[in-house]
Amino acid sequence: MGQTGVIKNITSVSVNGIDLGLGGYLDIGLFDTMIDMLVNFVGTVIFCFVSSNKTIAKVFIPIVNSGQIL
Repeated sequence: MGQTGVIKNITSVSVNGIDLGLGGYLDIGLFDTMIDMLVNFVGTVIFCFVSSNKTIAKVFIPIVNSGQIL
């Protein structure tokens, strides 16, 4: 436990059978995380726009009053 493995002589990286053309090792987790952060940023910008527009906000954001959703 707690040991790190090393794979030598990696010459290509492919995802779902498609070669990424990087010619070596790529930490796929980092690449995927950066895409996730970009998508979250876009979602945040859209939410800020929607919540600032009261007409659109009423359609998508429920208002809770005395335990009942209005």
